Amino acid sequence: MGASHETIAAESLGVMKDLAATMETITDEATAKAAKPRLKDLSAKMQAIKEGMAKLGTPTEEQVKGMLDNYGKQMEEYQMKIVGSGMKIIVLSYSDMPSS
Repeated sequence: MGASHETIAAESLGVMKDLAATMETITDEATAKAAKPRLKDLSAKMQAIKEGMAKLGTPTEEQVKGMLDNYGKQMEEYQMKIVGSGMKIIVLSYSDMPSS
């Protein structure tokens, strides 16, 4: 059986979970450098997911509803964690800058 919108959504959720967990480990420059290889790997996985989605074309309304029912809450949760971690990383990067 080949890829479906459902399997790609599940794969995307797994990558988002890994991304959120990886970003939460970043607390300073050293942990950011340590996380870089994993972030590159996750970026490549997300690119492959994007390409897989493009090959499948637009999902039907029914497929979208099913994916939202199955994965929507979790995806939203991981998106919030990713955004929160991203904001934390931005703040950390500015706190390390020399003041004028």
